[in-house]
Amino acid sequence: MSIYLSGIQPTGKLHIGNYFGCIKPFLSITTDSLSRNNKNIFLIADMHCYTKPERITDVSNQVLEAVRSLMAAGINPETTIFVQQSRVFKILIYSLTWF
Repeated sequence: MSIYLSGIQPTGKLHIGNYFGCIKPFLSITTDSLSRNNKNIFLIADMHCYTKPERITDVSNQVLEAVRSLMAAGINPETTIFVQQSRVFKILIYSLTWF
């Protein structure tokens, strides 16, 4: 069994660069018939939004919009675990060293 991890910042609407650079490769790996027993994890890196003051305004809605867009692009929530970075305690503690 393998674990596939990918992630994206929820800083706005997804664009063609997100699709070809992140989403399409993740889809091709996770939809492969040989990867049925693998763990697929997609990280929503919302802590990165706090590094720039102008991005803080509506992070929770940006996270939801990112997940909706990823599912609309074809990422299956039945085979992929979506993880919000700020909700994982160990990542949160490590991230506090950025400030």
